[in-house]
Amino acid sequence: LTEPQIRFISKEVLQGLGFLHEKLIIHRDMKAGNILLTLNNEVKLADFGVSARLADEKQKRLTFIGTPYWMAPEVINCETFKDAPYNWKADIWSFGITLIELAQRRPPYNSINPTRVLLKISKSDPPTLSKPHLWSSKFKTFLARTLQKDPNQRPECKDLLLDPFVSDVTES
Repeated sequence: LTEPQIRFISKEVLQGLGFLHEKLIIHRDMKAGNILLTLNNEVKLADFGVSARLADEKQKRLTFIGTPYWMAPEVINCETFKDAPYNWKADIWSFGITLIELAQRRPPYNSINPTRVLLKISKSDPPTLSKPHLWSSKFKTFLARTLQKDPNQRPECKDLLLDPFVSDVTES
């Protein structure tokens, strides 16, 4: 996709995810295949089959679930470290991986076996665009914010919607 298309989709997805997160729902399978585009230029989130609802804002999950290439490090680690649960910030990581997927037509590490990619995500620095020179600094900065390894450093949807990459996107 082009950068303007990614900007538009990003804003719409963040509004949808933000709505879910306000209702204490974690999507848990955020990826391009679960973003639908209508003929009216509407963006819809799909496939809530593995989503989960938290009882309150402090509750976290311990279920190892999702699609490996898009899984946040804390989701992967919850299987190994039972004292490392996760919340809706895992969706922000998956959204960041989705941004790379939209830009490059495939997620990072797609040539690696899904089981091995889990170790790579857990142990490596966050992925980046393979051809960063093709993208604006606004996009690269926005992407880096979504892929903070520490979920406590990862912004929420409402914060990302204020980012210059998406804040001035208008409905088309």
